[in-house]
Amino acid sequence: MKKSLISLIFRFIFIYFSKVKNKENLYKKELFYFLKAKSGVYNKFLQVLCITHKFMEGWSGTKEFTVYNQAEREYINLKEVIPNYESYKYITEEPIAVGSFAQVYRAENKNNEVLALKILKPSVYHNLKHDLKTLKHLVRLANIFMPSSFLDFNEAIDEFNNICITETDYEREIYNLKYFYEIYSNHPYVVIPKVYEDLSNDFVIAQEFIEGITLSDILSCYEKGEDLSKKAESLTGSNLFTQLAIVGGELLRCAMTKEFTYGDPHPGNIILLNNNKVAYIDFGIVGRKPLSQKAFYDWTKSYYDFLTKSNNSLNGFKSLIDTTCHCFCPDFINALNFCTDNKMVDMISNALTKKLTLVGNNNNDLNKLINDGHMFKVFTDFMNNKNLFCLSMDMRNFQLLKAMQAYICTITTIDKRFKTNNFTEIMIYAMEYAFSYLEKEEVPYDYIQNSKYSRGDAIELIDNLLSSLAGNDEFLFQNIYKEMQQ
Repeated sequence: MKKSLISLIFRFIFIYFSKVKNKENLYKKELFYFLKAKSGVYNKFLQVLCITHKFMEGWSGTKEFTVYNQAEREYINLKEVIPNYESYKYITEEPIAVGSFAQVYRAENKNNEVLALKILKPSVYHNLKHDLKTLKHLVRLANIFMPSSFLDFNEAIDEFNNICITETDYEREIYNLKYFYEIYSNHPYVVIPKVYEDLSNDFVIAQEFIEGITLSDILSCYEKGEDLSKKAESLTGSNLFTQLAIVGGELLRCAMTKEFTYGDPHPGNIILLNNNKVAYIDFGIVGRKPLSQKAFYDWTKSYYDFLTKSNNSLNGFKSLIDTTCHCFCPDFINALNFCTDNKMVDMISNALTKKLTLVGNNNNDLNKLINDGHMFKVFTDFMNNKNLFCLSMDMRNFQLLKAMQAYICTITTIDKRFKTNNFTEIMIYAMEYAFSYLEKEEVPYDYIQNSKYSRGDAIELIDNLLSSLAGNDEFLFQNIYKEMQQ
């Protein structure tokens, strides 16, 4: 590990002093293949990076998404780790799937039930704490060469550590499996494998085997020149885009009405079945409900209204900014509002709406993003580039945001390969799917009214915000400052 890390540093230094353009893309590519050659925590960290459009953008192809179903196999003495080993009619000698933290074996019990045995890799539970410590050093190194790409994740590295530890807690994962199995029992489109607790322990999870093809398998077909939708239909008889919309719709539905939502919807964990059904596997990670489910509903509704043109484009954009701030940064926004008579969000959204009009008149790339519905990218790349507003995302929503990001990245990748507007269509269908359930399932009225910040903290936050804008965007600074003087 030490030698390969030194080699990576030298490659980064070579890129730094070279005269090539787009150095950041070269850094990302080097880091991608450095982590891809590793296993365990490093491979899991790479998967997290790959679900962010910022990391994959500009250099990657569909083949890079094989990271979700390509991991290093490790020898495991099955007789030693599998409880009640003799009770099985057979267990495959070789794993049928290999992940970052575990390997999966196919088995059949004496009741003729086919099972999937998920077994934690010995290297993971022996080296986890050491590898997490090394990973922190790696993130700091990468941050030196490309701070704009790693700033957000660098702030969330402690949360990532907690996620890794949680994902190796099989007792917790069994609980998660049972939770979602109950929620989705008799569901028309979503299948959750049954867990066999009596055949499981701290290192093994025995669960129902689900026959199907993963979404990452479908994505890999693109490199062979095959049409993804036709390939999926030929293998499952289902409509790929309907299945993708159902995955997104269930993510939104659970976020608005349940305690937890499925937390790891990357392509390797989604199995495509017949009759437009989908199955989820790997329940080591779940997303907690939003801090305010009502605010999350408001955000989803404003996004839907913008995509469907139900609202005037400028008013729709302003509404989307308002609901985004209240949903994902409630502590921060409430603190700012304390000192501005609840007007700060209006000031920010008004200024951004004016900037959208100004910039959009002469920017084809921006207009295309808006027309295609990629509003996250509009905000991060054009409206809040380099975090001009010093917005502080509440990390208690980290896993939910990660799940949403994984889903959006997947359909964005597919959208680019098809070169159509399927992203918008899938998002609209997913939202309509989620809204249809709200006729039976109520969204709690749980807006957050307070803040962890004191009044003194709030004044300092406003000072930092204005200083940032004054130094980086005169237009936004002048617009907000004028409103504050009124």
